[in-house]
Amino acid sequence: MALTFDPRCKERLRGEYTTLYHFNRPLCKILEGLAEYVFSISRKDVMITCVCRNQAQNDKAYECLKESARPKPRKTAHSVYAAIDIRSRGLEEHIPAMLSWLNAYDSSNANPIKSGRTAFFHDMGHGPHFHIQYQLKKAKPKSVQSHPSKK
Repeated sequence: MALTFDPRCKERLRGEYTTLYHFNRPLCKILEGLAEYVFSISRKDVMITCVCRNQAQNDKAYECLKESARPKPRKTAHSVYAAIDIRSRGLEEHIPAMLSWLNAYDSSNANPIKSGRTAFFHDMGHGPHFHIQYQLKKAKPKSVQSHPSKK
């Protein structure tokens, strides 16, 4: 059970993940827990495909979509180490369970996506993937230690 990095940009992603760990450790803890969960249900690893992306890169990733299907312009959470993308290939049958597991963190998330969720799955930009966006609420002094269902 492991978090792995897209081999096409492994070294860059590894460095960005190190930075993410310093700026947003709770998101890293969620990803580590997700890797354990995914391995327990599928015997597969979780592959990170995007950690940091500036606004211009984000806009370029979506320019292949018809204008009406593009996300409304807003600052990407990837540019401030508050979001990460993971590959879904090979995990298709587990997508609903993974989303349920990830979205159990909604109530402690200070930076949910527009729907109020912590994660969603979509086929946009660079292909089908999970987008996970999380920032621990400051009002709660405890850190992310375990999955909310274990409390």
